[in-house]
Order: sequence, then C-alpha cells, then structure tokens
Amino acid sequence: MFKAKALLVALAMVNAPAALADWVLENDSSSINFLSVKNASVVETHRFSALQGTLSDSGKAHVVISLASVDTNIDIRDERMRTMLFNTDLFPSAILDAQLDQKQLAVMQVGQTMVLPVSFTLELHGQQQTLETNLQIIKVENGDLLANSLQPVVVDAAKFKLDEGVEALREVAKLNTIVPSVPVYVSLHFKNTQVPLDSDK
Repeated sequence: MFKAKALLVALAMVNAPAALADWVLENDSSSINFLSVKNASVVETHRFSALQGTLSDSGKAHVVISLASVDTNIDIRDERMRTMLFNTDLFPSAILDAQLDQKQLAVMQVGQTMVLPVSFTLELHGQQQTLETNLQIIKVENGDLLANSLQPVVVDAAKFKLDEGVEALREVAKLNTIVPSVPVYVSLHFKNTQVPLDSDK
C-alpha cells in the first residue's frame, strides 16, 4: 500500500507543470526615469541609478529605489534633491510592490509578449499610495523577464508630502515654476535565477 502511494506521488510530481522560477532585478539593464518641467516649458529627464528588486514565483514584485542615487546630470541639483526634496537621511528609499498575474506569467514562452494591467503601491517619503499602469512583459532568453510601463505613471508630489520640498527647490534655483506632478517611466529586467538542468549529464 505504501509503495503504491509513493508511486502515485512520484507520478504526480513528474506530470505537474514546472514551477515559476524566482527572478532578481538586474540594475545595469533596468531604469526608472522621471521628467521635470520648470518655467512652464523646460522639460528635463532624470533617473535613479541604484535599484534592487525581486519577482517571486507567486508573481509578487518588490523593487527598492535608492533615492540618494538620483541623477540629474548636475551635481548641485542632485545634492539639493537628496537633502531638500527626498530628505534621504530619514527616507533613503522608495519601495514599489505589485502582484502580477502568476497564471499568465507561468504560461509565457520565450519570445512572447503580453500586456498586464497592474495596481501597485508606492511607498515614498513616509507616505503610501496605490497607483496603476499597464506593463508590457516580454519573456527573453534564459527565462528572463522584461517589464516596461506602456504609459507614464504620474506621481503627485503633494500626495507624498513632497510639495514643500518642490517649493524649496524652486526658490533656491530662482525659478518661476516647477510642476509638482512628474511622469515616471519604468523599464525593469528580472533575471531568472533558476539554474537550467544539463540534459547531457
């Protein structure tokens, strides 16, 4: 009886669909960019250069953005954003958490692309908001996943209590205006950490 049960369990494991691997964010091939608009018409692109994250086999995505890594191509502006806007001594990171559709991810084949509507939480400057976007997911060689936002996610400074910091930046830079809402663009590369089996061994 015991041997029969053991055989059934073994057969079930063989015939079960392969579990999703875990993925780890590749910083060098990922990007989070945002645009700022000053004096009504001057648009500039900025980015964060230090990202960490994971995507679990259950579809849970977790991304940590180092706010101290803000890069605007102007050193003094980077320093002002760290101290006057983000207050990185108290709030060093922004955190994105999302739940992707595990069933759809599980059936993706290499080379396939799909669009997933995603609701995610953004924790920033001690505040948390729920935002939405559409992600284009591409499965590439070795089971890696690329996730790109199809439209910008608009982050309102006031909802994260960053409006006073925006005003401080405007004053110190002697600008007429800085638009307090910024569009954010996400392009993430999640590397498959599952080591493929060598069929020749």
